[in-house]
Amino acid sequence: MEHRRLTDRIARMPTNDRALIGTFLAGSLVTLLIGVVAGSLVALTRGGAMAPEPDTGYRLLTSHGISAFFFWLYLAQAGLLLCLAAAHARPQPAVAWRPLAWIGCAIMILGFAATQAGTWLGTPLLYDADPDLAQDDRTNAFLIYAGYLALALGLGLGALSALATAIVGKSENGGKPWSAVTFGAVAWAGLILVSSFAIVNAFLPAALWSIGAGPRPADHSTGWHILFHNLHYLPLMGTVLIWYALMRDMTGARSVFGERFSKIVFALYLIFVPPTSLYHMFLEPGLAPLVRALGSVLSLFVGVP
Repeated sequence: MEHRRLTDRIARMPTNDRALIGTFLAGSLVTLLIGVVAGSLVALTRGGAMAPEPDTGYRLLTSHGISAFFFWLYLAQAGLLLCLAAAHARPQPAVAWRPLAWIGCAIMILGFAATQAGTWLGTPLLYDADPDLAQDDRTNAFLIYAGYLALALGLGLGALSALATAIVGKSENGGKPWSAVTFGAVAWAGLILVSSFAIVNAFLPAALWSIGAGPRPADHSTGWHILFHNLHYLPLMGTVLIWYALMRDMTGARSVFGERFSKIVFALYLIFVPPTSLYHMFLEPGLAPLVRALGSVLSLFVGVP
């Protein structure tokens, strides 16, 4: 199975699996297009070629940030993760727990629609959706928070489907060790799950506050910094794994250190990246000196990836 080209393995996938992956990727391209259009209009405004109302300008900026930093990247990653897991983990390439992945895809797309509705109907909150900006318009702010929570749930369901695919594949292969690509996909899915929890940690308190079910979040910026950090390194890990897989596929080259070394590198990425988020919070006025010192030390781990 390992000697087959990736394109050949994808061609052997069931039609429903190819449709699933294609839907994730098509959704990512649509959200990217929206983000590019909004970003271009922001650039024209900053350049003086346009002069929209202030609220409209900030709505464009919010739409651009949410589309380009969140949804297009993570719809694409969910699709590519499922593609690599299905193609490399199983003798007959296929996605395990396919309905779960379909539900995740639908939830992410609905989440994107909710964030855009909240952006254009209510107060533009920018992409970090700070509750301080939503004091007078909690209803539409809730749409943005709900959209982000839908992103977290959809990502998590897609990652669980990828993990199930790898585990089923291991059973079908008689318990043989995962290939480096499959192991890397499992580590990538693990970091996606960490990031999904980070999204919930950042936006669930704000969502509850917006509907009157909880107090106004006192540490929204801290939760945002943790999320921001993980979402920066998540696509980097995916890029490294895709390069690794494509290099093997297109050239036949293998690591001179062997697959075990590659697996160790992918595992270290998952171990070292999440804790380094503390260095994003150095400017927080309430950060304890001990936490600042710990963050300084952990920031050195950024060199590992």
